[in-house]
Amino acid sequence: MLELPGLRFYSLQQGAAAAPLTADPKVVDLAPHCRDLQDLAATLTTLDLLLTADTMPAHLAGALGVPVWLLLEAAPDWRWLRARSDSPWYPTMRIFRQAVPGAWDEVATAVRLAMLERLEQGVPDTLRL
Repeated sequence: MLELPGLRFYSLQQGAAAAPLTADPKVVDLAPHCRDLQDLAATLTTLDLLLTADTMPAHLAGALGVPVWLLLEAAPDWRWLRARSDSPWYPTMRIFRQAVPGAWDEVATAVRLAMLERLEQGVPDTLRL
């Protein structure tokens, strides 16, 4: 994904888990600016799309109407229902699910293809993730 032209990436990941992602010069670390829930909500509303796992920011972005692409493990929490690529609670959410436990490569490929489609449809010159 980082190699796709026309994209800018921003990380909201807090703590040590952010290090591998924010080490890439193509990723801007916004976590220090998100000191509380209000800061995070304000930041989310500036993004064109949030790409995330099942996290609190996914729910917050969905509640705010921010487009969210949610990456789910093969056995996710019950609230994501089964075999759906959308959420009845968050109309701006698209769900990418593992078919097999641990098979993130298939999910990453599906997300990359969906991003290419989005870029071909003429999203803003700079898509902020």
